[in-house]
Amino acid sequence: MNLSSHTSAPRQAGFSLLELIVAALMFAILMASVSTAFYGAHKLKRTNEAALQGNHELRRAINVMKKDLRSATLPSTNDTTQVAVATDTESDTNLVTFSGAMITGTGAGGASLGSAYFEFYTASGLRQTNMPWGEIQRVAYLVRPPGDRFDTSGNELIRSVTRNLLPGVDSDFSEQVLLRGVDQVLFEFWTGDQWLDYWDSTTLDPPSPVAIRTTVVMMPRDAVTPPDYLQVVTPVSLEARTNTVQSATGGNG
Repeated sequence: MNLSSHTSAPRQAGFSLLELIVAALMFAILMASVSTAFYGAHKLKRTNEAALQGNHELRRAINVMKKDLRSATLPSTNDTTQVAVATDTESDTNLVTFSGAMITGTGAGGASLGSAYFEFYTASGLRQTNMPWGEIQRVAYLVRPPGDRFDTSGNELIRSVTRNLLPGVDSDFSEQVLLRGVDQVLFEFWTGDQWLDYWDSTTLDPPSPVAIRTTVVMMPRDAVTPPDYLQVVTPVSLEARTNTVQSATGGNG
């Protein structure tokens, strides 16, 4: 009788269905944790970038305003400070306006009616060879709602400028959106004794303040975070001028 031996193949090791389910569940939990951490870091990065960008724009707006205020010309009390410039014939003169009122109020200086503003004359303009204007210009700062009625980020800080100061000519204002997302802008004026929240050079004596304090308050990002704001005090150094008409003779001597 022949005996034959049968050898069984070795059993291959593997995972049961339960082990695969547990492993997949652990992997899903790990990926969810990694995704949450990545999303949080990305959101924090975007928030920090927005804050840095907002602070950069805020400081840029303040620097523009400081330049205008430091170059402010002495306000005239009658808004018609003029100098007569003689022509070649010396028989007639051309009146040129050099300065006017420094005033706060509502709805003047080419601004939209109902918008608060601060208007003054300043020598901060840049001379250009292809333009006939000098460095003196009339500047108005105003805060008003954004042009897009669906924009809920806050108001706009507008810088309105006119270079054509010739009398009898309708002023042509150009407007620049200096800053968006603004809550309010405050101008305060130091008389040497006290701070005033208004200015009217046609009624106050002296017609110009000693310093101007500018405060720009941004809209808060949420109900918990305090709003960003920046405050700067700009000294106003002006030399007294006369409002009388003076004539300059032309010719070669």
